[in-house]
Amino acid sequence: RLLGQSYFYVGEDKQTGQDASRDAYLKASATMQRLDRVDPVPKTTPAYIAHIMAASLYRSGQYADASVDLARAETFPENSRVALQMRAVAALTMNQLNMADYFYRRLRGRFGAIALEPAELLARGLETGKIPVIVRFLEVIRLRGDADTSVLKVLALAYIRNNRVADAITVLKQSAAMKPNDPETQLLLGDTHLMQRNTDAARGYYAAHL
Repeated sequence: RLLGQSYFYVGEDKQTGQDASRDAYLKASATMQRLDRVDPVPKTTPAYIAHIMAASLYRSGQYADASVDLARAETFPENSRVALQMRAVAALTMNQLNMADYFYRRLRGRFGAIALEPAELLARGLETGKIPVIVRFLEVIRLRGDADTSVLKVLALAYIRNNRVADAITVLKQSAAMKPNDPETQLLLGDTHLMQRNTDAARGYYAAHL
């Protein structure tokens, strides 16, 4: 248990390089699976152990295997939000858009206006080359009118990644209309207008951000 936790937190350390981090997560997942065989029903902090087991598989890129452990981790209330987010992203990496949408709907139903974690979603998309899949997924959510500001900002960032700056501005303006005082949206609007060399507009958005 302690060894698996140690490997996991080496992977989480921001100073650890990407390859070393993935190696640490692989070691963590192998160690925690060994723990599960020895002690399948831990008497202390079972929710925490379930999270470490599932997250180490997920972060090492073993998405199919992670889906089983994430389902188990989700049964603990303290894990449910993070586990559902991971399940949605894992489904996207395996091109399972309908399943990802199911998990997203469950997030919305359980937590209301949830916040998708943009860094997590984009990091996994870049790592697996699935940015186009993520864009299609988010576009469907937006078109049916089920997008909150977090969805719109993630979609805008994905558009920027694909050099679709005008499309990014469109969805960011929609986000700003929904939540005018969100500083992150104003900052992104400043950045995207600067990319289009519209410095006057960019300056206005930067001022609003500050």
